[in-house]
Amino acid sequence: MAVSARALDGVLGRPAAGLRIRFERDDNGWRPIAWDETDNDGFVLVWPASGPSAGDYRLVLDCDHYFVGLGLIASYPAVVAVFRVADEVESHHLEVVLAPAAYSVCIAAY
Repeated sequence: MAVSARALDGVLGRPAAGLRIRFERDDNGWRPIAWDETDNDGFVLVWPASGPSAGDYRLVLDCDHYFVGLGLIASYPAVVAVFRVADEVESHHLEVVLAPAAYSVCIAAY
């Protein structure tokens, strides 16, 4: 079981390297359990090392920090993708395309 993400920059047509991402669990309120930054290919490969147990989770992508680094201003400070882990053997993958005024998100369980 793993959680991974890939971010693509829809303006520059390349991976969104250096995008800060926070992984959180809902334990009667959102609690951060891991932080990371996308690599040069826009990937964050695995969180956490042991894999999440059943429950509700979210990935929070820090769009403000990413776009400021490019000299741009985003219409939204963060993208938040919420998903549920029902089966602890499933892996989950987030694909996101970012632009300063829009984004597209897909979360797949496999």
